[in-house]
Amino acid sequence: MDSSFYVLAALVMMAISAGFLYALLRHRKPVRPEGPLEWMATVLSSLLFLTATALLVIALNPPEPAVSTAAVSNTPEVRPDELDRPAPDFAFRRVADESEARLSGLEGNVVVLNFWATWCAPCLQELPELNRLQEAYKDQGVVVLAVSDEHRLDLLAFSQEHQIETLSAYLDDPAQLPDPFKRTLAVRPTSYVIDRDGIIRDFMVGAGDFSTFEKAIQPYL
Repeated sequence: MDSSFYVLAALVMMAISAGFLYALLRHRKPVRPEGPLEWMATVLSSLLFLTATALLVIALNPPEPAVSTAAVSNTPEVRPDELDRPAPDFAFRRVADESEARLSGLEGNVVVLNFWATWCAPCLQELPELNRLQEAYKDQGVVVLAVSDEHRLDLLAFSQEHQIETLSAYLDDPAQLPDPFKRTLAVRPTSYVIDRDGIIRDFMVGAGDFSTFEKAIQPYL
């Protein structure tokens, strides 16, 4: 719930307890309860007031949310020594015809290697941007390679339902994928820019738009 609800509840509780104490003790001189019932009512009203005060303090000063160290440690990253180095080679199959190919077979092109999945909402948001990039730069030797670890039939059905301009591929055995690709497969979408010589030049986590990808490939065209 919104903290304003707890602030309001605390103020109401404080008002009720203070009003009850005032009504109970206003005619007492000196101001103190008489008899066990009045003492019990005074103690309970005081406890209610203190509880309301504590609730008000907590509502006005909410604790900082805890940051999961597991989530931080699982964030995929490319180490500095993995950038500006040859991209590790791996095999994949084309969704369209199941033919096998290798990443190394795309040397001579600027490759945008994108790891995605049909269940990944940001990936679906990004897909039209990758399609647009492939269409705009295919004559300049840009290949957008979109790789998933899902079953081919699922990917084929998705491709038939949606417009796919990229080179759509899948992995026979994701466990055989070399690092850093295997490590960053944990979070999708992730994308790499690989230059014409097969060197990893850039790495992006999360959905990108056309201008982001365009800026990333420009230095290597």
